[in-house]
Amino acid sequence: MARLTRITAKAGTVLTHRGERPDYLYFVFKGKLTAHIASRQGREIILDRLEQGDVFGELSVLDGGSRVRSVRCETSCDLGRIPTEEFDRWLRAHPVAMRDVTIALAGRMRDLSDRLFEFAFHDVETRLRHFLVRCLIQQGSLHNGAVLDPAPSHLTIANCIGANREAVSRALSRLSKAGVLTTGRQRIEVLDVHLLESGL
Repeated sequence: MARLTRITAKAGTVLTHRGERPDYLYFVFKGKLTAHIASRQGREIILDRLEQGDVFGELSVLDGGSRVRSVRCETSCDLGRIPTEEFDRWLRAHPVAMRDVTIALAGRMRDLSDRLFEFAFHDVETRLRHFLVRCLIQQGSLHNGAVLDPAPSHLTIANCIGANREAVSRALSRLSKAGVLTTGRQRIEVLDVHLLESGL
């Protein structure tokens, strides 16, 4: 394997910036990060949430282009990084690994295509339902009584689904009144997963 350096980063550290030339490929050993784009006015859209086992920066290794998203640590993180030139050479010498990276990127493109469809054709509440279902699937608990604790903040959810915090709060309130879920401080409990998934 190419030379890997272990680093730590504090919460709030921005590791890569959209538009910059790539220097490293990153591996996540511990912690949580978000990949996002931001408007000139500062509004963010979260494209991906990264955690242990994830890799980022591989697209720039493959095409040599600039970074397409910024990545920020949401918690303290333990990471590994490899210079892009070294990883590129290693991939060229290991075609099976190249295929694995390509498959992973294809999966990410499918996810982004689904997200774009949601942004274009679904209202805020439906996008919120999709987001919650994805979160529950990721933690392996898509069932009645499942709990997100800690749950993402209303602002984080809004940035993930292309909405504002107030719209997310209203949508959660409607779902709560409909008996779909209950909310508390950094906690969301799903009461009826079939109602949550209805219409998706």
